[in-house]
Amino acid sequence: MPERWERKLDELRHIEMHEPAIRERIERGPTGNRGSSRKHSLVAGIVAGAVAVAGIAALWQLDRNPAGIGTEPSPPLPETLAPAPGSSGTVVVDIRGRSSEEGNDPGATARYGDQEVRMCPDHWTLVNPDGTEETIIFDCGQSDVFQAPVGTPIEVTGDFATLSVSAGVTGNRLPGTGETVPPLEPGTIITLAYEVTWDDGSEASFWLLLTVQDTEPTTEDPGIIVWIYGLGERSTDVPIITMTYGDETKRGCTVGFEWTLPDGTRIDEAAGGGGSLPSCSQDPLFRVPPGIPITVEVPTASEVFVTRTTTPFYAGLDGFGASVRWHGGGEGDFTVAFDVEAAADPDEIELDCASGDRIPFAPPKGARILPGGSAYVRGNMLGVLPHDVVEQMTRVPNGESEWDGVWQIVRDGSVVAAIDFPSLGGVACRGSGIQET
Repeated sequence: MPERWERKLDELRHIEMHEPAIRERIERGPTGNRGSSRKHSLVAGIVAGAVAVAGIAALWQLDRNPAGIGTEPSPPLPETLAPAPGSSGTVVVDIRGRSSEEGNDPGATARYGDQEVRMCPDHWTLVNPDGTEETIIFDCGQSDVFQAPVGTPIEVTGDFATLSVSAGVTGNRLPGTGETVPPLEPGTIITLAYEVTWDDGSEASFWLLLTVQDTEPTTEDPGIIVWIYGLGERSTDVPIITMTYGDETKRGCTVGFEWTLPDGTRIDEAAGGGGSLPSCSQDPLFRVPPGIPITVEVPTASEVFVTRTTTPFYAGLDGFGASVRWHGGGEGDFTVAFDVEAAADPDEIELDCASGDRIPFAPPKGARILPGGSAYVRGNMLGVLPHDVVEQMTRVPNGESEWDGVWQIVRDGSVVAAIDFPSLGGVACRGSGIQET
């Protein structure tokens, strides 16, 4: 399983960069409760697939190019839709109807501090001066990062006549009126929905994705955060993956998915070819430093398997792959590509155990399973568990293969072994079982 991803991700390093040929498949806001509200926050080191487990390998049967599709910037707002100024300590939501002078359609924005995003409309129905009506249903997405701490007031302004506000997480409605950011775990994404009417009978609905911000200041670099959502949680069309780095979020690639709808209908879609999903772009979403953590957040999932927990120490095009299973009969495969910067001083693998608990081991004797990658490590070493992540961290420029370098084994978020490729000698934490007899 992971070695298939390694081969595909490695192809990215030899591909000439080009502009994406596909428009991003735009997202649809959450509609209805499709699953449990239980939220799982998984550090990528906790989860990884095993080649030897047939059920896991089946999740990786689609052979596609890994990629990511970046989000396009929102167009500037007309002056008639500019949000009313608010204090830096308040989230200001501003909703405006059609401007007869400018002919603008209804729109809404949200502002907090120096953040400003255009909110996503679900639909609007407008009453024209001659009494005729126009109704448009939008298929859209608001994926910009918009954050506010727990307890932050949410003020709604605009020219509407009536307003109805609701808040929810992964399709489940939250108690309260949406007047403040609710006391939820930092990183939780809330969907704030606004239904409005105007005096002339026109109506519209908008929604805003707001991430609960950690109120404790930190100087630690969070690295890369990957969010994966099931069908109906952020989109009614397809499960999606997003990557956040710095202050920017972009959408990655859904390679394929299978899903059982509440009525029993089975959906089976794949990217490219005869599938209805768009082919994956080969362009990286971000240029990232070497050796930074990749954290995975997957609401409502039952199982998550990943190919990476940390960006490698070597420079070049690389990527992250994930396979996810959800409760109720859903599963999907996802990829994200990124470009790793060159390091001034290459890092070394540091095990997450005391120096006195580190045990060196010699290469195994006898014949070995070929060809390479993580399958080579798993198949020839003792003690590698099915859910361990086996990932390459360094590369030998003039090595005999692309796999030559030092690999690490990550178990439950901790680095428990460092292995030289292809000799398979190295060092492991005592008690990990790696090469212990």
